[in-house]
Amino acid sequence: MLKSIEGKKTYLVAIASLLYAASGYYTQVLSAADALQVAQAAIMGAFIRHGVKSGA
Repeated sequence: MLKSIEGKKTYLVAIASLLYAASGYYTQVLSAADALQVAQAAIMGAFIRHGVKSGA
């Protein structure tokens, strides 16, 4: 089962974090600044993972 998500775990966590940031902002649990900080960290993680994987 874990073979099917091999190499995709970082991207799944990034998507989950973006969903958390959006839902937290719209339910007013997170301020706009906090939601942007969570979203930025998620996007950075995905791009760093892609760079390491491709050897760029």
